[in-house]
Amino acid sequence: MSDAMESTWERRNQIYPVNKALAQQLFDPFIPQKNITAITYLSGGLRNTNYKISVDGYKTPFVLRIYADEDESCKKELAIYKLLKGVVPLPQIYYTTTTKDIIDRSFSILGYLEGTTLANMIKSGWQPGEEIASEIGGLLGTIHSHRFEKTGFLDENLRVSEELGPIHEWMEKYVLQPVGTDKVQQKLPPGLAERLKIFVRQEQTVLSDKPPLVLSHGDFKPTNILISGHKITGILDWEFAFAGPYYFDLGQILRYDEDLPHNFENHLMAGYRQNIDYNIPEYWKRMARSIDLINLIGFLEDCQNRPEMQKQVVRLISKTIDFDG
Repeated sequence: MSDAMESTWERRNQIYPVNKALAQQLFDPFIPQKNITAITYLSGGLRNTNYKISVDGYKTPFVLRIYADEDESCKKELAIYKLLKGVVPLPQIYYTTTTKDIIDRSFSILGYLEGTTLANMIKSGWQPGEEIASEIGGLLGTIHSHRFEKTGFLDENLRVSEELGPIHEWMEKYVLQPVGTDKVQQKLPPGLAERLKIFVRQEQTVLSDKPPLVLSHGDFKPTNILISGHKITGILDWEFAFAGPYYFDLGQILRYDEDLPHNFENHLMAGYRQNIDYNIPEYWKRMARSIDLINLIGFLEDCQNRPEMQKQVVRLISKTIDFDG
């Protein structure tokens, strides 16, 4: 498997340490005077810290989610949970706070969902069939049925709080400008920066249309799709959700298409089209791959002391430039 779908990437932030005594303090506002019987660190996320917490008297465990420093996206995640519960499988959010009176971080307490990420299942040799691919597409279409008038970051009420501007300008701001800096150039092999600039200039016309602006998950990858019994049990980690073009999420889910069955994309898009009310142009995949460069360059800007991530991101950038579909 190429790159093991980011499972070998180094963490962006250090793991926030939690013992039973601290976990008890964090849980007391939610379920006071209950004993924490077990704590298990949940690997997978590279930014926030998640623990599986077992509590005396409760059959089902909980998840303690501690956010990165200064991150208050738990408010947005709660709003998204209220919006999508019942139609998209999400972990239930029982409690969330940004008061930082116990620890210097925001945190949430969520329901624990059984399952294995799609990335780990593929890594083990399992291949998603037609039903899974179609279900993923259908769920993404349901998420994207929530529309916006402008692009931007979302506040706790899912309103655009900071506009991002026209999409065709994103490539200049988030790809070409960073690639012109020493910080990014020194991480690219000889010639790749120039090839990337030429590619972006060519593809900017593809992004000049005004696509439907939707609720974008912002991190819609196999590492955030939970599966149990060949059914999707959870779409995880919504901290990057924003108002953006529909093809942003498509670029992420198909980033590692070489590790997916040859017909995965067709079934994904068939399920997706069933739950949307707008037309998709034939060149949608070019748009999806081009816009994903924003993520890849962002990774390079932020991969100090993360050599495995850097190596894999460089490969992905080269793959995007060479794409002829």
